[in-house]
Amino acid sequence: MLVTKVNNTNLTQHYINDAGVPVSIASGASGQVLENSWIVDFAKLIVLEITTGGFDYIGYALAGTGPLQPGWAICKIPTGAATPKVWAGGSTRLNKIWNIRTTYSYG
Repeated sequence: MLVTKVNNTNLTQHYINDAGVPVSIASGASGQVLENSWIVDFAKLIVLEITTGGFDYIGYALAGTGPLQPGWAICKIPTGAATPKVWAGGSTRLNKIWNIRTTYSYG
């Protein structure tokens, strides 16, 4: 479901939606994003990618988050495919642990 986000800050806000697509909303503007999109500061974002067992795993976390710490949003894609991208625990929330990415259910 799409929702309207209003940016009342002095900086452009950046969101990542469930499809992994970045959406930017300028200062003072509003924009449509998926309801469960999360806001990120791209300057502080870690992105890791690794291929294991026929899948590409992509992890997003804020800088300083270690691979054994909760704080990751992890998706997987069949190797060589652009879609479908599915998320660990069915969510883009930054609450997963990178080093146990293969143990999560994806959907």
